[in-house]
Amino acid sequence: TWSKERRKLIDKFRVGSGCELRNCEDCWRCDRDVVLAAMASCGTAIEFLAEPLRADKEILLLALKTNRRAIACASAELKNDPDIIAASKRVDDSFFEVILLS
Repeated sequence: TWSKERRKLIDKFRVGSGCELRNCEDCWRCDRDVVLAAMASCGTAIEFLAEPLRADKEILLLALKTNRRAIACASAELKNDPDIIAASKRVDDSFFEVILLS
């Protein structure tokens, strides 16, 4: 059934297969809970979202945790949001910290 398939996708994405959102039907790319699970493990999957979800601040903040380039897929309004700008800079800073400490 639909709810079982939805639960299966959410569980799958939460453990690190979020990039597989690109292979999902459009109905799953529009489902906020499925998308949130995907973003938690794969920020690059933001490019496969339905347009309205690209304007969702919580989704973009999750995507930025694993992909600073996710901001490029954000709505124009979110690109100028102070929280979004700060989150994208934190990803950058932590990336360089890892490089310097290696």
